[in-house]
Amino acid sequence: MLNLNLNVINPNTSGTIGTNIGPAVPFSFSFASPGSYPLMLNFTTLTQPPPSTVTVIVRYQVTNHGTTTNCFDSLQIPLPPCSWPPQRQTHTGSSASKTATGMLVYPNPANHDVTVSYNYGDATPTDVLRRIMVYDMVGKPVYIHPVTGAVGNMQISVESLASGTYLLRMEENGRTIQVQRISVVH
Repeated sequence: MLNLNLNVINPNTSGTIGTNIGPAVPFSFSFASPGSYPLMLNFTTLTQPPPSTVTVIVRYQVTNHGTTTNCFDSLQIPLPPCSWPPQRQTHTGSSASKTATGMLVYPNPANHDVTVSYNYGDATPTDVLRRIMVYDMVGKPVYIHPVTGAVGNMQISVESLASGTYLLRMEENGRTIQVQRISVVH
């Protein structure tokens, strides 16, 4: 957990939050008026031991008189030493490693591309099939992307998809790790 203060200088400011180590909660925010707002970030993807620093990336969207402006801010924050509980435990050979998994998908809703930041938590064994899939609401796969590394980012074009709701699924050997809804709006 990491405590931050967001200093909002414009009314009607919203945004999304990401990190260099994977998803964080809360993922998005919206403030109607200027001010200083405390924000407590909880990380949903970490390996143990935790890193010594984390880079927090914030994308602000300010709407003024019907015009939306995107601004980006990046902040590197040292993390205190601590012991964070794992979400899942994996065994490789004779040693056990503790890992946490998850994905972050943004922007949502989307009209051109979505970015998927994923963390499977451990190195990819040769006999493991990992992939990110997009399904329509009938359950038909509309996008399949094999994943070769444990941690990474990918861009998925949604321009060819019809407007609507889709399910983005992170899986390993056919087993669901995480599912997130995405909205496509054209």
